[in-house]
Amino acid sequence: LYGDASGKEEDAILSVGGFVGRTDEWLKFEPEWNAVLKEFGVPYFHMREFAHSVDAYAVGWKGKEAKRKAFIDGLVKALAPHAAYWMGACMLRSDYLKVDADYELHEYVYPYTLCAKFCVDQANLWRDIHWPTIPVEYVFECGDPHRGQLMDQVHASTGADPIFRNRKTVPLQAADFAAYEVLKLYRRLAARG
Repeated sequence: LYGDASGKEEDAILSVGGFVGRTDEWLKFEPEWNAVLKEFGVPYFHMREFAHSVDAYAVGWKGKEAKRKAFIDGLVKALAPHAAYWMGACMLRSDYLKVDADYELHEYVYPYTLCAKFCVDQANLWRDIHWPTIPVEYVFECGDPHRGQLMDQVHASTGADPIFRNRKTVPLQAADFAAYEVLKLYRRLAARG
């Protein structure tokens, strides 16, 4: 499982998304993803930067909808054959704060941890059905908050410790894409009331 967050805990909505795949498939995936990045002249993929045409996407991306669509299509084509399952979870800050006021959730679990742990649980449920004999490694982006809390929660429920890697880890770039898309969907739903 590769998982990453989108948004920050002080934002109205935070999400975590990710993908499950076999190690051999992730190894095949990485050069395909990197080939798409190279074709479009960017060193990495980070959805927030891409969506707002900043940083690596500051020059030649804003308003170039055909290019942007071709880029995302290329990334999805690189990912789809190798990811076996995807999941995502969102937490509305307002809902968390309401429950926290009564139960002091912050003493043992924050929104990021809740969402990431949900993804771990979903990955394990899927694995139990489809790959019951294959163990799962849980890899998350190291820049997200409350790593220690996530480590405690995952270890308590699975006996395994999550692994934390930097954003340059290619499958985490795909997880960032999943988290952002889940966040975008929830924002649309929230706007509809």
